[in-house]
Amino acid sequence: MKRILVIGTGGTIACKRDDDGLKPVMSSEELLSFVPDTKTFCHADTLQVLNIDSTNMQPAHWLMIAQSVKEHYDQYDGFVICHGTDTMAYTAAALSYLIQDSPKPIVITGAQKPIDMENTDARTNLSDSLLFASCKKAHGVNLVFDGKVIAGTRGKKERTKSYNAFSSINFPYIAAIQEDHVIFYLDDKDQKERHVRFSLTMNSNVGLLKLIPIFCGIVVGYLAAWLFYDLDLSGVRDAAWIGLPQFVFPKFSWEPVLFMNYMAEHYDGVIIESFGVGGLPSYESGDFRQAIDKWTSMGKTVIMTTQVTNEGSNMSIYEVGKKMKRDFGLLEAYDMTLEAAVTKLMWILGQTREPEKIRELFYQTINRDILWKQG
Repeated sequence: MKRILVIGTGGTIACKRDDDGLKPVMSSEELLSFVPDTKTFCHADTLQVLNIDSTNMQPAHWLMIAQSVKEHYDQYDGFVICHGTDTMAYTAAALSYLIQDSPKPIVITGAQKPIDMENTDARTNLSDSLLFASCKKAHGVNLVFDGKVIAGTRGKKERTKSYNAFSSINFPYIAAIQEDHVIFYLDDKDQKERHVRFSLTMNSNVGLLKLIPIFCGIVVGYLAAWLFYDLDLSGVRDAAWIGLPQFVFPKFSWEPVLFMNYMAEHYDGVIIESFGVGGLPSYESGDFRQAIDKWTSMGKTVIMTTQVTNEGSNMSIYEVGKKMKRDFGLLEAYDMTLEAAVTKLMWILGQTREPEKIRELFYQTINRDILWKQG
């Protein structure tokens, strides 16, 4: 019988309700008591590492979880980590980089409703996770939710209330779990010899810039105009249907470069979440291009990804993206999820600051995170 370690970190699955709402208070031992039938196929022990709402999850917590797996790795055949759903995809991706090529399964799961509720997905998800972690064919870091097994770097929460909250992005599901049976779609454990590698360092000094059509940095200028200059609301007052306020800008430029210069000074890496298949706007002022030039000349790592969930990016299609990538040597996430791109960059910057090594590691496929890459 397989020996599984259940690691508790909090989240909805461990919540109880009080006057202030749901709060994670149940221990991993209490969670295990709700799935007594799992004793027929595994022996499970428990370890409580955290008990927090997953919105409070930080890179330091990922390192704590990974360290716990490392300390107990030789004593167990598999691991199940109970986690909140809001940042579960980030944790699954982060653990994929911190713990690589594990021949033993490391499963992350949670629930949309607490485990002690009458109608909940928690008991099924926990039972399924223990079943998968006990499987001979299972390996590596995976997310188990609503009967689906998702590679740790490919999960994304797409629904806030439904039980089928998570999808596998740009990659097939690893397996399905139905009526206490695991049906593998990808059975590749025996294709290569695996030796687990723990790489427990991260640099969380990574920023994310999400573009919108007026460009997010201009918001800085709007706020400054609101605080320090005249704001003309007559456009709203006089509009026949609806209008936008007219700002009286200062004579000097409040261009987004102000905000981007701040990012250059305070972050070692920046991920730009841009539009469509890979468009990076040039803007008439040229400030955006100047800011990227400054970032790269300062030795900062700049990665471009897309705001579109499925199918990924390809900056070589449109001039606005192709030229920027060529001129500044930007890295491109292609079919990676945002969660994987963010946590992979944190992991890489924890290993090296050498540009060519960063590029090499970013385009190295780890736990199925990137398939289509042109470098």
